[in-house]
Amino acid sequence: MRIVINNIAASQGGALTILRDFYNFVLNDLEAQNHEWIFLLSDHYIKETENIKVKIIKEVKKSWLTRLKFDYFTGKKIVESLKADLVISFQNTIIRGINCPQFLY
Repeated sequence: MRIVINNIAASQGGALTILRDFYNFVLNDLEAQNHEWIFLLSDHYIKETENIKVKIIKEVKKSWLTRLKFDYFTGKKIVESLKADLVISFQNTIIRGINCPQFLY
Protein backbone atom coordinates (compact mmCIF):
# COMPACT_ATOMS: atom_id res chain seq x y z
CA MET A 1 0.00 0.00 0.00
CA ARG A 2 1.23 3.51 -0.82
CA ILE A 3 0.47 5.91 2.02
CA VAL A 4 0.99 9.67 1.72
CA ILE A 5 1.52 11.70 4.88
CA ASN A 6 0.58 15.36 4.45
CA ASN A 7 2.47 17.31 7.11
CA ILE A 8 3.70 20.44 5.41
CA ALA A 9 2.97 22.66 8.43
CA ALA A 10 5.38 20.79 10.73
CA SER A 11 8.48 22.89 11.28
CA GLN A 12 8.80 23.40 15.02
CA GLY A 13 7.33 22.63 18.42
CA GLY A 14 4.61 20.04 18.88
CA ALA A 15 3.91 19.58 15.17
CA LEU A 16 7.54 18.64 14.51
CA THR A 17 7.58 16.34 17.55
CA ILE A 18 4.48 14.51 16.28
CA LEU A 19 6.04 14.19 12.82
CA ARG A 20 9.24 12.69 14.23
CA ASP A 21 7.34 10.35 16.57
CA PHE A 22 5.19 9.08 13.71
CA TYR A 23 8.25 8.71 11.47
CA ASN A 24 9.98 6.64 14.18
CA PHE A 25 6.89 4.44 14.45
CA VAL A 26 6.88 3.84 10.67
CA LEU A 27 10.62 3.24 10.73
CA ASN A 28 10.50 0.66 13.52
CA ASP A 29 7.14 -1.10 13.16
CA LEU A 30 7.42 -4.39 11.27
CA GLU A 31 3.94 -4.11 9.73
CA ALA A 32 4.55 -0.49 8.64
CA GLN A 33 7.68 -1.62 6.82
CA ASN A 34 5.47 -3.59 4.41
CA HIS A 35 4.07 -0.33 3.01
CA GLU A 36 5.46 2.54 0.97
CA TRP A 37 5.35 5.86 2.81
CA ILE A 38 5.65 9.27 1.16
CA PHE A 39 5.90 12.28 3.45
CA LEU A 40 4.92 15.70 2.05
CA LEU A 41 6.97 18.18 4.08
CA SER A 42 8.19 21.76 3.88
CA ASP A 43 11.83 20.85 4.59
CA HIS A 44 14.18 17.92 5.26
CA TYR A 45 13.09 16.96 8.80
CA ILE A 46 13.38 13.18 8.35
CA LYS A 47 15.59 10.83 6.38
CA GLU A 48 14.51 8.67 3.49
CA THR A 49 14.81 4.90 3.65
CA GLU A 50 13.95 2.08 1.28
CA ASN A 51 10.21 2.34 2.03
CA ILE A 52 10.04 5.97 3.24
CA LYS A 53 10.31 8.81 0.73
CA VAL A 54 10.17 12.56 1.35
CA LYS A 55 8.77 15.14 -1.07
CA ILE A 56 9.70 18.70 -0.12
CA ILE A 57 7.18 21.41 -1.00
CA LYS A 58 8.60 24.64 0.43
CA GLU A 59 6.36 27.10 -1.37
CA VAL A 60 3.22 26.03 0.52
CA LYS A 61 4.37 27.83 3.67
CA LYS A 62 4.89 31.19 1.95
CA SER A 63 1.37 32.46 2.73
CA TRP A 64 -2.17 31.43 3.59
CA LEU A 65 -3.08 31.85 -0.06
CA THR A 66 -0.48 29.29 -1.20
CA ARG A 67 -1.64 26.97 1.58
CA LEU A 68 -5.26 27.19 0.40
CA LYS A 69 -4.12 26.71 -3.18
CA PHE A 70 -2.36 23.51 -2.08
CA ASP A 71 -5.41 22.25 -0.16
CA TYR A 72 -7.76 22.84 -3.11
CA PHE A 73 -5.65 22.40 -6.27
CA THR A 74 -1.92 21.65 -6.10
CA GLY A 75 -2.18 18.98 -3.40
CA LYS A 76 -4.71 17.01 -5.45
CA LYS A 77 -2.34 16.95 -8.44
CA ILE A 78 0.60 15.86 -6.28
CA VAL A 79 -1.33 13.07 -4.53
CA GLU A 80 -2.78 11.84 -7.83
CA SER A 81 0.71 11.77 -9.37
CA LEU A 82 1.93 9.68 -6.41
CA LYS A 83 -0.94 7.19 -6.90
CA ALA A 84 -1.73 7.14 -3.17
CA ASP A 85 -3.91 4.40 -1.69
CA LEU A 86 -4.42 6.40 1.51
CA VAL A 87 -3.66 9.94 2.69
CA ILE A 88 -3.05 10.74 6.33
CA SER A 89 -3.18 14.48 6.97
CA PHE A 90 -1.49 15.94 10.03
CA GLN A 91 -2.79 19.33 8.91
CA ASN A 92 -6.09 20.70 10.12
CA THR A 93 -7.57 20.20 6.65
CA ILE A 94 -7.94 17.49 4.04
CA ILE A 95 -6.82 17.69 0.43
CA ARG A 96 -9.94 18.35 -1.60
CA GLY A 97 -10.99 16.18 -4.52
CA ILE A 98 -8.64 13.21 -4.27
CA ASN A 99 -9.90 9.74 -5.11
CA CYS A 100 -8.64 7.76 -2.13
CA PRO A 101 -9.52 7.55 1.55
CA GLN A 102 -8.17 10.25 3.84
CA PHE A 103 -7.57 10.22 7.55
CA LEU A 104 -7.40 13.59 9.31
CA TYR A 105 -5.28 13.68 12.47
